[in-house]
Amino acid sequence: MRPGGVDELLAEAQQLLYAVWLGSDAPEAQEAHGWLEEARSKLDDAYHFAALAAEACAKIQT
Repeated sequence: MRPGGVDELLAEAQQLLYAVWLGSDAPEAQEAHGWLEEARSKLDDAYHFAALAAEACAKIQT
């Protein structure tokens, strides 16, 4: 779980965008939904690499 409720905020934003996307034919709504998915993916990657870095630091310290 990420600190500060990031997962909850992303999920809420995604639900709101999905509701807008369902009610809109505007390409901007679909594009915003794609941006949110990309942001979630990049955040997942960042936390993954941060965890790897923390693990490496812990190994160096021992």
